[in-house]
Amino acid sequence: MDIQMPVMDGLQAARRIRRLGQAPGGARFAELPIIAMTALAMASDAQASQDAGMNDHIAKPIDPDHLLATISRWMKAPGLPVPGAEPGGTPAGPGGHGGEHAGGPPRLPADLLALGHLDAADGVRRIGGRPAPYRKQLRRFRAQYGGAIETLRELLAQENTAAAEAHCHALKGVAGNLGARALFAHVSEIDALLKQDQVPDAAQLDAAETLLRGVLADIDSLADEAPPPAPAVPPTPAALRALVERLRRALGTDLGAVEPLLDELDRGAAGTPLQPAVREIAARIDRFELDAALALLASLPIPPEDAP
Repeated sequence: MDIQMPVMDGLQAARRIRRLGQAPGGARFAELPIIAMTALAMASDAQASQDAGMNDHIAKPIDPDHLLATISRWMKAPGLPVPGAEPGGTPAGPGGHGGEHAGGPPRLPADLLALGHLDAADGVRRIGGRPAPYRKQLRRFRAQYGGAIETLRELLAQENTAAAEAHCHALKGVAGNLGARALFAHVSEIDALLKQDQVPDAAQLDAAETLLRGVLADIDSLADEAPPPAPAVPPTPAALRALVERLRRALGTDLGAVEPLLDELDRGAAGTPLQPAVREIAARIDRFELDAALALLASLPIPPEDAP
């Protein structure tokens, strides 16, 4: 259960579910395991989740091993790895405590290992242990967040604290998922200030800019990959629907398989009204906003088969 949701937040939703458990025939709602998922990792946030009736608490960016361990503990599902996590434990920032991939640490190319501002092993592990999708996520981060601190300054100058907090929250989430540990930690501090309606000072923003530039320099040091060729014949609406269905399934079962499917969908949508929506889906996936990505997928305006 995500804590930060529009209209009704996760704490309110959990309280309502537990109240349903007190009604006749509602025993399943009283016993339903609810795991809080939040970008905050403070003890007070874990306590707030518990007070709302949730069973456990995990912090973003999500550590795959810790997530599976927590689900296994409450669902008692056989076959899920349990890497010694204590009940209620949360990772201390990116990386958590489950530092190895299920089959050992992913093997990385030398250029990824040489990055100084990115923990590439952590970032690769978070998306299924595949370096190629990680590289693509880094380049999308470069394109979407290269001016993130300047945008934050502009929002603060406009006294638009709500938009500044939302922007900072998104930057923090993506930085954590990519393994940009120092940037994640510093932006988390700024995000916490904004959540309390406090404005970061110039020195804090300058430090964030410096950390962001370091991450961007790391990304720029990676060799460019030749983009895959565009399809000679645009895919039919039926082919697009089949591709969307494959992507939908991958989002639920194998995040490592998402990136090539997303690339294929982007190429198929090139030059069509679908492309902006596909790019927005990619941005949501980068921020691990998977429910939002799935909703956008379901609403893609793919034309009927007999459209001209």
